[in-house]
Amino acid sequence: MTVLDNCGRTLESDVLCTVLTEPYYKDRLLGVNRTMSAPTTTTWVATGNNLLVKGDLSSRTLLCRIDPQYEHAEQRELQINLHEEVPRRRGELVVAALTIIRALLVSRDTAADTGLWAI
Repeated sequence: MTVLDNCGRTLESDVLCTVLTEPYYKDRLLGVNRTMSAPTTTTWVATGNNLLVKGDLSSRTLLCRIDPQYEHAEQRELQINLHEEVPRRRGELVVAALTIIRALLVSRDTAADTGLWAI
């Protein structure tokens, strides 16, 4: 996972569009006459307050907005005790996580067969 934390500007990048779309990113190394290639098998996350996504990148992103409905979200009290709830539901949560991973693997197999890449 790659996190671009606390982005203070508009997010717009042709290079990032390529990285999100292609299975490998290729570019020339700075200072030398050699090309590098790296797999792009990572999940990209960008965080920021009122983050804007522009250009072709907007069709390659999933925008999520979190509104805790509190001025000071760190002071809110949760209705659930995670220290109790997570161990109690461990089996259910593990099954859900493994289902997500399995779906990713199946989608990649299907995408490879069709010549298209998912995720």
